[in-house]
Formats: sequence, structure tokens, C-alpha cells
Amino acid sequence: MTALLLGKGQRAIDALEKEERRNAILSAAERLFVQHPERLPSMAEVADAARLAKGTVYLYFSSKEEMLLALHGRHVHTFFQAMFKLLQRTQPLTIDDMVALTREHIVGTAAFLPLAALCMGVMEKAVDAEIRNRFFLEIADLLARAGAGVERHFPNLPRGAGAQLLNQSYAQIIGLWQLMQPGCVPPEARFRPGMEMFAHSYGDELEIALRALWSGYLIQQQEAAARMAKPVAPAPKPRNTRRK
Repeated sequence: MTALLLGKGQRAIDALEKEERRNAILSAAERLFVQHPERLPSMAEVADAARLAKGTVYLYFSSKEEMLLALHGRHVHTFFQAMFKLLQRTQPLTIDDMVALTREHIVGTAAFLPLAALCMGVMEKAVDAEIRNRFFLEIADLLARAGAGVERHFPNLPRGAGAQLLNQSYAQIIGLWQLMQPGCVPPEARFRPGMEMFAHSYGDELEIALRALWSGYLIQQQEAAARMAKPVAPAPKPRNTRRK
């Protein structure tokens, strides 16, 4: 019995050590990516930064693209874990809460947005289909759970609308960030007459866009619920045109 217990404990320690090493690799990759966001760090560079042998890194990730996707997944999980804490509160969720959450965990995480944009173009080409599908299944599960929580805080939302709203929010966050990158509009052109709309802060513009999206969506659903609850007036009786 003692031997069996020791064996189980050893396996638990091994699993914990593996997870810690995996996180150390991802943290090293993130540091390198933040320093040079114009390119992906190589497996050898990440191994050096993590103080591991290159072969050890390959035990966890088969390519730098797979490692990139895992790092983005860690960012996404961090965001959703913070959101789940918000949704578990007894006080109502507000649009202010969602804006603050986005600023802290997405805008405030240096590698989040550039990684998210890169993943859109990298995954189809370089990441194994099984790993890619598993990633999307995990995201779908997080969206469904968080969406259900949003619906509990906003009862007028029909089933599935919470996940749809979160998905639209994410598309808005990434799309606006890409639009406001220097590669889309050269810095020297941003301050020319007629180009003022491109000279604003991304964080400020995103807050305006998110507030408009959530406010409009919630108002639309509230109006739809009110129409459904409104009693239908009975049809008028046909007039009797026969003469007495």
C-alpha cells in the first residue's frame, strides 16, 4: 500500500513539474516575442531563454507555431478565468466591468493582441489539425460557459446570445487593433487633414466601440422581449352588413 501511495505521489509531482516546465517555456517565448514582435522566436532562442536544452522544448511543442498557439491559449484562459470570477458575483454585471476586464487582460497584456492576430494566419498552415481543432473546442467551451453567465446577468438575452455577444466583442477587439496598426496607416499620414480618425488611442477607441456594441445589443434584446410580452389585441369582429 505504501509503495502504491508513493507511486501516485511521484506521478503527481511529475505532472506538476511538467506543467511548471511548460509554463516556463511559454513565459520565455512571451518575453522574446514582446522584445521582437515582428517575428516568432525560434525554438533554440526559447530554449536558451528558458535555460533548457532545445530537445526538451521539442518534448512539449513540435514547432514554434504550436508554441505560439499554446501561448495565445494561455492568454485566453487567463481572460476567461477573470471573467468567470466576475460572473460569479452577486452584484449585476455592467458594461463598465467588461470594459475594465478587456483593458486589464487584453489591452494591458503586451503580447495578447499581436499574438491573436498572428494566430489567425499561422494556424491553418503550420499547426497540426488535431491540435488546432482541440484549441477551438476549448475556446468554444469557454465561450459557451461565459455566455451562459452573461445571460444570467441579463435575463432578456435569449439562449446563445451571450456567447454571440462575446464572439462579436472579440472580433471587434482584434479587428480594430489591426486597423489601427502602423502597417495599415503609415504614421506620417495619421496627422494629415482628413485622417484624424486614425490618430486616436486604441484603448479609447476600443472602449467607445465596446460600449456601443453592448449597449445596442442589450437594448435590441430588451425591445424584442417587450414585444414578445405585449398582449396581442384580438382581431376585430367582422361587421354584419345584412339589412334587418
